Amino acid sequence: MKRQSDFISGLAMLTGAIVGAVLSSIFGKLFDKVDAKKSVFISVEITTVS
Repeated sequence: MKRQSDFISGLAMLTGAIVGAVLSSIFGKLFDKVDAKKSVFISVEITTVS
């Protein structure tokens, strides 16, 4: 029972890491096109909403 829960939590962490890697490349390119003040404002708003 314990081994299965460890495996499932590992899969959940792996999925989160993959999604984070994909989104960081997308948002990195987006924030390169926008000036620094707007990108910080957008980041704060996203963090506040979530």
